Amino acid sequence: MIKGLRSNLKTYWYSYIWLIFLIEDISDKFPPKTSSDWFWVGMTFLFLIAFVITSASPKYQIAGMITETLIGMIFTFFDNNFWIMIFPGWQISSILAYAPKRYFRLFATVYYATFIGEMINLKILNPVNLGLWLFVFPLFSPIFAYSLSRSIKHMQDLAHTNQRLQSVITRGERERIARDLHDTLGQSFSMITVKSQLAKKLLEKQPEKVPAELDDIIDTSRQNLQLVRNIVNNLRQEMIDESMIKQEKNLQEAQINLQTEGEQDRLLFKLK
Repeated sequence: MIKGLRSNLKTYWYSYIWLIFLIEDISDKFPPKTSSDWFWVGMTFLFLIAFVITSASPKYQIAGMITETLIGMIFTFFDNNFWIMIFPGWQISSILAYAPKRYFRLFATVYYATFIGEMINLKILNPVNLGLWLFVFPLFSPIFAYSLSRSIKHMQDLAHTNQRLQSVITRGERERIARDLHDTLGQSFSMITVKSQLAKKLLEKQPEKVPAELDDIIDTSRQNLQLVRNIVNNLRQEMIDESMIKQEKNLQEAQINLQTEGEQDRLLFKLK
């Protein structure tokens, strides 16, 4: 478990950069002088642990999300510090982009209920209040984080789909080559075997017929050799897609933009 946690910490180190802003949120508690200060410092420490566990430990991820959300709510309602909730607002929303939408709706309900509660506590529901602009960022943070992660997930899914399609195409090509080899070379080699056995028998009983059988074997072998060459040449032929990729790369190096037409229609035609 410790080894996996260390690996995830190294992989997702960039998600902890934003924690530097947590220092500003609790700066009024340092240095702690009262029991209240020590309480909030301890809660902040627990929040950090929950935040790290949520990112680095899939096994305890749900527990981490619940813990940091509850701590954020405690800071909001008992310390008038809603800014702590922005951290789970970004982190949890990003994680839930990979889960069913109902989980994000549940978290968003809790988040915005806490947000509205803080607005009521601070008495800034009046739209003309100049302090309202301070809540624009926390208001849209979960939505933006969720949308951004969903977009990344969509691109990842698209890349995975392309990889799967490429694997299917490669497998189909291998199966086609196997069928060609079996249907052509297999029959030809069987014929060569039969004729060789016949020539062996004729060599003892009717030697004068052996040359004709050997000539057939030679012709069949030459045909098979030519067939193998044709198959290899077909495999070496460059597809249009491969050629386009290479040419586009060469043009990009020369800072020339390549635009094509009809590729989508050709792809749909091939899929049909």
